[in-house]
Amino acid sequence: MEKNYFIKKILDSKVQDYSYAIAFFLVFSFFVYFVIRPNLVAIFKSLNKIEELKKTNAFYDNQVRKIIELQTNLEAMREDFNYINSAMPVYPEINKVFGDVKELTEKDSLPIAKLNFDNIDLKDNQTAKAAKKLKLNIGLNGPFENAKFFLNDLTTQLRLKDIKELRIFKETSASTDSSQLKIEMVINSYYL
Repeated sequence: MEKNYFIKKILDSKVQDYSYAIAFFLVFSFFVYFVIRPNLVAIFKSLNKIEELKKTNAFYDNQVRKIIELQTNLEAMREDFNYINSAMPVYPEINKVFGDVKELTEKDSLPIAKLNFDNIDLKDNQTAKAAKKLKLNIGLNGPFENAKFFLNDLTTQLRLKDIKELRIFKETSASTDSSQLKIEMVINSYYL
């Protein structure tokens, strides 16, 4: 009897209208939860990822712009590298320093009385790129004007040099036009 009662109730028109609605709601709920929801979650995750990628792309664009700017500056300074390398070479280049000083003394007519180098480390194993000194002690003989020209010429050379000590004194006690001065100086030249 209960079976017939339920069949009768189900086949009733009022119950059929609601059963279609309930069946539609259950199918729609299943469809929303298992089909639409994962797609929406995937869409939102993709949108978040797109925003993150846009930020990352902007960061990398900025970095590329900086690299291009640095490369442009480097290209603009490429011609000046020879001056930089001449001003402070990697090695002591004693022969070059000696040649420069000898050339100036010959040009300015100042004979060299003595010349020696101190603080030379030909086998330098340091990895630090700090400037190192090459100390040059030089003694010259000649008139004051020539010494003045020598000092001016020395400061106009490309290689960095500074004069740490300078002593000028006369050879004789009598002052005549032809008396020679003794010039002793300590010159520091630098390298990396």
